[in-house]
Amino acid sequence: MDFLEVIEKRHSVRRYSDRPVEREILDAIIRVAETAPSSRNSHSSAFMIVEDRDTLDALSQMRDYGSALISGAQAAIIVLGDTSKTDLWVDNCAISATFVQLAVTSMDLASCWVHINGRPRLKAEPQGQGAVEYVTELLGIKEGLVPVNAMNITASVFINDDESGLHSDYERWLEKLAPEKPYSQYAHNGFEDNADAHLKRTVMGREVVCAITNGRLDFGTWEQIFYYELDGKRNKHALIKIIGE
Repeated sequence: MDFLEVIEKRHSVRRYSDRPVEREILDAIIRVAETAPSSRNSHSSAFMIVEDRDTLDALSQMRDYGSALISGAQAAIIVLGDTSKTDLWVDNCAISATFVQLAVTSMDLASCWVHINGRPRLKAEPQGQGAVEYVTELLGIKEGLVPVNAMNITASVFINDDESGLHSDYERWLEKLAPEKPYSQYAHNGFEDNADAHLKRTVMGREVVCAITNGRLDFGTWEQIFYYELDGKRNKHALIKIIGE
């Protein structure tokens, strides 16, 4: 299906089959969403996949109008906005949500977006609990830890500044520590010529652990999490767990 076909085919669907959606497909949709443009490259959107049936049923009650369809879905993707990164986080979320829906359509699946920002949970009580508050309470982790692991032996996850010059410095520095060539300098090389990637991964590390404070990742100034593929021949996988209450 080419891009124009995807655009023409996409439409909101509110009734779904009971056919499960494989996790690999959901992960692929997120990878597409993560390529969405954002204001000043702020990357303010994040994504949460919900597959648990009880949680989906609870999400269907986040508004008394327009959200009941979630109870019939096999999965939901929640688009989150980081208000600390840009004042245009709502716009970025909308663009990201569009990418999600186009990716869903390209995989011959169906979707419908449900807007909750600024919406009351109950239409008759516009000053009552907001839909965002309901979802935050339902899914939110107030205090805890988030381990993020690179699941490939030649990849790294680390925390640092999102600055292109620094990224170039990393590449030059690592190449001096463990140059890729000549391949013959490494006993590991034979079936694969990636010994340098293994050594670079040892330096950069496998994982990071971030604190959650009052429901937010607790970063220092300029800190962000990065996934660094050092070989380039692998599918990208990261394991993220949320531990807390």
